[in-house]
Amino acid sequence: MAFLGGLALGVIVVSGSLRDDGEATPLSADSTTLDQPPPDANDPGGACSSATSVTFSAEDADPSKFAGGDFACVDFSEAMLSQADFSRANLVRASFRRAFLRNAVFVAADLREADLREANLAGANFTRADLRGAQFPCGGLATDDPPPNFTSADMSGFEAGECVLIGGGSLDRADFSSAQLQDVSIVFETIDGADFTNANLRGARFLDRHGEPMMPEGVTWFNTICPDGVRSSANGCEDHLLQD
Repeated sequence: MAFLGGLALGVIVVSGSLRDDGEATPLSADSTTLDQPPPDANDPGGACSSATSVTFSAEDADPSKFAGGDFACVDFSEAMLSQADFSRANLVRASFRRAFLRNAVFVAADLREADLREANLAGANFTRADLRGAQFPCGGLATDDPPPNFTSADMSGFEAGECVLIGGGSLDRADFSSAQLQDVSIVFETIDGADFTNANLRGARFLDRHGEPMMPEGVTWFNTICPDGVRSSANGCEDHLLQD
């Protein structure tokens, strides 16, 4: 077992940079960071090219120790991380696939290109998180109880792909600019201030948590392709929503 910032970790080095002596770059033993250069803000994938990638086991971890840590490219797949606090953490390209993240906190975390597919995100808090390029559980976001919170989250450029449901709880001030949300059901409790500038919403539906049509009020429509296929006008998309 290795220890990282007070956490008991089972660490397997999958890939990493090599020192002159041919040994893999080690994990830092006295902080919650990996021994790696900071990621390029314009190239999140570059964070993995020179990082030490690890598989992470946290059965005995203190969830409070994750806050502010550097976990780019770390594999948290299937980890039990209920109530873990990843606030302000660097999680670029980290994998949380099938992880249990009930009530986990990701406030202001950098989750660009992170893999959250099949994860349990009930009650997770993504307020102000950078979620550009992240992959989510299709349908799980909208059906988890309690729902996850995406207040002021950056989901610009989000591509729904085969997902049929996104959202869940608060989408207040969430950034969906340039998002591709064709034929998706956007489920929310509140959505005030959300930004759909340049987004493609053709075929999308706005629903409450019970699956009933709900008017998205107070959102920004600019150059938006509305659900009925019409480009937004001065009145936005309010007259171009799908109600059936």
